Amino acid sequence: MGDEICHARSAGEGEMNRENNWLIFLTVWAYSTGNGAEVDQASVGPANQSYKVEADDFDAAKVMAEHFLEGIRRNPRVWKAQIVGIIQQYRMERISNG
Repeated sequence: MGDEICHARSAGEGEMNRENNWLIFLTVWAYSTGNGAEVDQASVGPANQSYKVEADDFDAAKVMAEHFLEGIRRNPRVWKAQIVGIIQQYRMERISNG
């Protein structure tokens, strides 16, 4: 996963909460060309892909995931791609006892 964060918000929503990060997990499979699974998969990227997005809510994060899928599926070498998970990532803060 890269360090870049994509930003999404639901239609009609106001300013985005910058603390609201989501992780999107996708799987991508390549068509078999007969050149070996490694070569085929390399042509479409990693089988397991993850993206960090900033979104107001689950619905906005899901829309972003669907946009990622749409782009990935445009690759003619992709056989199948699907969303396998969308989870909210909470910021953890250390609490000091002193």
